[in-house]
Amino acid sequence: MKKLNTLLLQKFINDLTDEGLSPRYIEYLSTILYGAVDAARRWKVIQNNPLIDVEMPRPRRVEQKTCSLEEMNLFLEITKLTNHRLYILIHTALFAGCRCSEILSLTWDDLDIENQYLNVDKSLIYNKDGYKFSSTKSQSSNRIIKIGYSLINVLKGWKAQQNKVKMALEKVARP
Repeated sequence: MKKLNTLLLQKFINDLTDEGLSPRYIEYLSTILYGAVDAARRWKVIQNNPLIDVEMPRPRRVEQKTCSLEEMNLFLEITKLTNHRLYILIHTALFAGCRCSEILSLTWDDLDIENQYLNVDKSLIYNKDGYKFSSTKSQSSNRIIKIGYSLINVLKGWKAQQNKVKMALEKVARP
C-alpha cells in the first residue's frame, strides 16, 4: 500500500482506458479503489490518498442517431396501416413532444381543438399496485403545448373512431 503513488495509479487508469473499458466502468472501479486507499489513509497506513490527483477519462460523446423526415413519415404511414392505435401514440409523441407516460394519460378534456393545444399535467405510471395516474415528472413539466392542424385532424379522426366503437358496444350491450 505504501508503494502506491499518483503516477502508478494514473498508469493503471490509462491502461484501463487503453483496453477499451467504458469511462463509466473505470469510474466504478476507481470508486472502489478510492474507498480502499482512503481507508488505508484513515487507518494511518499511508499519509494521503494518491488517487485524489489521478485524472479520470471523460465520457465520450455518443452521437445520437435520429430519423430523417422521410424515415419518420414512412414509419408513420406503416403504423397507420398496420396498428392504428400505435400510429396515434407515435404521431402525438412526434408532433407534441410528450413523454410516453404523458401521452398515455391524456384525455379528451386535455385537448382544446378551437385553440389548438394540449394540456399536459399528469402521467400514467406503473408500480406494484398497477397502473395509476400521477403528477408529471416535475412541476415544470406541466405545460400547454400548441399543436397544429395535422395533429388535431389525426386526433379528431381517432375520436370519431372511438365514438363508432362506443356506439357499437352500446348496441351489443342492449338486450
